[in-house]
Amino acid sequence: MYSNEGNAELENLPEKGGAPKKRIKSSDNLVAISDKYIEQDEEASWLRSKAQALVNGEAPYDSEELKNKGLTHVVNSNFGEASAIMEAALAPYIELQNGVPRVANVILDSYEGEYSEDSEVISEEFDWMLKEWSDFPYNMQLLSREFVGDGVGIAMWPDERSVFWEPCGLKDFKVARDTKVSDNAIEVAVVTRNMSVSELYNYIRNPEISKKLGWNINSVKQAIWKASTKSDQWKNYTHHWEDFEREIKENDLYQGESAYHRAQLIYGYNREFDGKFTQLIASKDSSDFLYERYSKYNNVNQCFVIFTYGVGQGTFHTIRGLKQKIYNPIQVSNRILCQAAQAAVTSGLIQLQGDAEAIQDFQYIEVGPYTFIQSGLTPIQLQPPSIATQGLPVYNLMSQTLQNNTGSYRSRQTTPDNQARSATEVVQQARQESTLNAAALELFYTPYNKLLTEQYRRAVNPNLTAADKGGALALEFRRRCARRGVSIERMRKFLKVTAMRAMGDGSPVMTEMASKQLMELYSLMDEKGKENVLRAVVAGIPGVGYQKVNMFVPEGEPRKIVDFDIANLENGNLRQGIQQLVHDSQNHAVHIEAHIPMIAEIIEAHRQQQVADEQAMAILRPASDHVTEHLVMFSNNSFRQQEIRELRRQLQNLTAYVDELEQQVINRAMAEQSQMQEAAMGAPQQGGQPQIDPKMEMEMQKAQLKLAEMQEKRMMNQETHQQKMETIRQQMALNDLKTRSSILEKTAKPAGRPPMAMGL
Repeated sequence: MYSNEGNAELENLPEKGGAPKKRIKSSDNLVAISDKYIEQDEEASWLRSKAQALVNGEAPYDSEELKNKGLTHVVNSNFGEASAIMEAALAPYIELQNGVPRVANVILDSYEGEYSEDSEVISEEFDWMLKEWSDFPYNMQLLSREFVGDGVGIAMWPDERSVFWEPCGLKDFKVARDTKVSDNAIEVAVVTRNMSVSELYNYIRNPEISKKLGWNINSVKQAIWKASTKSDQWKNYTHHWEDFEREIKENDLYQGESAYHRAQLIYGYNREFDGKFTQLIASKDSSDFLYERYSKYNNVNQCFVIFTYGVGQGTFHTIRGLKQKIYNPIQVSNRILCQAAQAAVTSGLIQLQGDAEAIQDFQYIEVGPYTFIQSGLTPIQLQPPSIATQGLPVYNLMSQTLQNNTGSYRSRQTTPDNQARSATEVVQQARQESTLNAAALELFYTPYNKLLTEQYRRAVNPNLTAADKGGALALEFRRRCARRGVSIERMRKFLKVTAMRAMGDGSPVMTEMASKQLMELYSLMDEKGKENVLRAVVAGIPGVGYQKVNMFVPEGEPRKIVDFDIANLENGNLRQGIQQLVHDSQNHAVHIEAHIPMIAEIIEAHRQQQVADEQAMAILRPASDHVTEHLVMFSNNSFRQQEIRELRRQLQNLTAYVDELEQQVINRAMAEQSQMQEAAMGAPQQGGQPQIDPKMEMEMQKAQLKLAEMQEKRMMNQETHQQKMETIRQQMALNDLKTRSSILEKTAKPAGRPPMAMGL
């Protein structure tokens, strides 16, 4: 593991004595290692730069060469296919960040206390910290670009206590040739960085603290001084440092790049013989190290995390990214398209043939719609090369080659064959066309989990201060957890941090399919599962995302709106038999949701004989009529037909009970009236007729009137209720018809476009 092959600047095990504590003993040794690694990477760096130039829009032919040959009129254009492929390949990695409710889950190491609640709180607040970090989305995009484009992306920690990492690529990150693709195989790594003198000065602003953290104050001053153009005028920086420092503090260094340059720094990371890692910072403008932290890192991921798109042939230098894989096919495609465009231009020109003298004296005269040319020149008809038979087949072959070589980076396009497909075939095709396959996801998520775990470890570091990079935000993260009942001691008892994976793995097609399948299982889930499904489905709608999902499906307790309070007030009046008015502006769903449980409560109390028949009927009839009015207006909502059907069913059951109760009351009244009549018939007779007490006769008349009134009212209530239920039924049928028509319009096969001509 500790081989010195190719690294003569590293200290090795002596023949006698113990192992050296420092393998890189001087700044010059680190600079020499950096120079050697850069030299070894020159050829690969040149290839990467050519591939990047293609993505940036470099034309396929050398412009200077065309100019020297007098061919400036030739079409020489980059048609942007490489850039489009790169953007398409990077899009899902952005979705992996935005398509999740939170970035990561913090997994604690025990079940002490409320384990799941503590983990949930910490995960939510850690997500808050990451999203409050202004550079997080920017750094993730840069890291993804290096990971996809060159096949290797690196997230590095600038110092021992920084909470924020910085992205870089193979342009700046160097390891020895033939280093295996493994964290444990890295013995020495260097990162070259350009840092403004003001940023570098911030590390030594407090000299006493900076020395404890490993900074060499004089070396940093020397590097800052020599990074300035004034270094040639003021040779001895120690005599003038106070004036120079004052300019830095007064922000005079921001006045222009012409006055001050950026410091060229070399970050070195090496494994010591004790197995731990050392971080060093050197500069060619300083004779000593600017920063030294020996054996301070337990593993390489505490220094940097490497994202590799595959393993190449087993070493870092054999890994190839998307840019190099598409370079040759895109170059050929661009040249074919240039030739096609040139052929189109040439075919629209009039070709003239003549001797050199005629060409030199060439003139033409326009007279009205006619153009006259001098004698000696003869128009000829030239047939340009057929792009359809020569160029397009090669172009199509290059396109197919690109698809085959980059299938794991982007969606695989299929040519429509105008044939109907079954649902199973559509699902299978969507899975084949999903943006990222399982292997590509694992290549990204495995190092991403390491990165998040290390960032969390640094955020709960007991030695962290507000002066450290990201320290203030991390301390606020701790305070937010403490306010929610999770102590810093509890936060430090963690196992790992894992990234929350996006539904559909970054593919909009797969996200939509997953949403449909989840909705089919919706009724089988508990309430929390239903809430999660609704939030995921709503967040998957284009233009919504988890940033806006709370507008539609709030997390936790349902939102209380003013209609809910109004409905509860109405319940109080309905319990007293007072009819309530229904308005168009009311939220009918909320009112129905509040009223139906109240009606069910009265019915249950009546069944338990806690409420008399007449009292129950006086409450239930106005309440059921009130709910029916709401349901009539609510039935206009074509988007909630399933909910309306369920409410209609519940209302029918309730009104059936009310109708039965009214019939029982009427039957009892009729029985009482019959008894009164029988009693009257048994009264003493006078002149052959029963002698009815006038008072009893009046009571009988009142009972008859009341019974007739009850029967008439019941009949009117039933007719009105039936009319309203029929209105609801018709409205629902109309909504179903509209929905069916809309589906037919969307699924109707549109008229096909005529095929494009194969020739140009």
